[in-house]
Amino acid sequence: MEKKEYNCTECGTSNFITLLGSKEVVFKKKCNSCQIELEMTLNENEKLSVKPIEKEKKRLNKKKRFRIDDIEMDIEEEISKIKKEDDKRIPSDYPIYEEEVNDENRELLQRVGGAENKINKFQKSNNTATVIIAVMILISGILTLSNAWAISQMENEEGNKTPISVIVIDSAGFVNNVTILVDGEKVNTSMNNHNEYPINITTGKHTLEVRDIEGYSNMTWDIFVAETDGETLLGTEGLTKFTFELEEGNGTIEHEPNQIQEMYLSSFKYGPIVLIIFGVISIWGAQMAYRQKSYAGAQIGALFGILGLGLLFVGPVLGIVSLIMLNRNRKMFSASFNKDNNQDL
Repeated sequence: MEKKEYNCTECGTSNFITLLGSKEVVFKKKCNSCQIELEMTLNENEKLSVKPIEKEKKRLNKKKRFRIDDIEMDIEEEISKIKKEDDKRIPSDYPIYEEEVNDENRELLQRVGGAENKINKFQKSNNTATVIIAVMILISGILTLSNAWAISQMENEEGNKTPISVIVIDSAGFVNNVTILVDGEKVNTSMNNHNEYPINITTGKHTLEVRDIEGYSNMTWDIFVAETDGETLLGTEGLTKFTFELEEGNGTIEHEPNQIQEMYLSSFKYGPIVLIIFGVISIWGAQMAYRQKSYAGAQIGALFGILGLGLLFVGPVLGIVSLIMLNRNRKMFSASFNKDNNQDL
């Protein structure tokens, strides 16, 4: 009985075989590690020659398998699964940045199958369509920023005179012979047949005050007067008509703004900030369109150009046209926002 050592030709693992004095010079044995069946020949010098059995080797070549530790997987099957998942995540008509595909990655993509057709070098932004799209989105963003500036100036800017009416009410009804001040200056006015005090006042921000009513507190009201069609909107509470409901007591109290006045004051407080953000996003989207870097980024820029209402209708029209042209030229753009994401394609 003799014990001989040999190495597996497939995995290189060291194994042992015990010879029991048999005269046969050909032996068959499986490797303890990879389980492949080996054929061993004992020559005249009692030296073992090891090789895999041909039929097993041919069977394994029909379907390539990969083994890491104790986990065995079918490479072709795994690649097929990955391709199916990628097809779900990213549309097939999106190209890949050529600058991001080196020779090693290009070879790998081609082995996966058909990926070489997707590796296109992006055209420069001398393409007429992309330049037009970028310019339109840029203009809508600039108009949005101009809206922000206009609103910030509107609060303290006085315009043309427009008629408004003031109504004063106490617990008994309409109050006559009250003193009305506009921005601290007394206004010479008297009640008309509609129990209103008509006043001509410039558009913009003002402070109304009614005072000198016996038994009632003075009352102030910070208002914004917008330019309106006097005939159509005269009598709209909070727009051209301001009603003071007096409260008993002494001193001076502030009138709470109604819904229309709250809208005006909120727009002056938050409107410029919101529009500046919209304008910056639109300009960023124009950059994405000009560089043909991100289809989604260009879409977002056009959308915020619409929401910015630049020059009321001009900005939205440019944004809508940009979206239409983007949809027709989407193949010239990348799918994602940055180069790192494009590597996932």
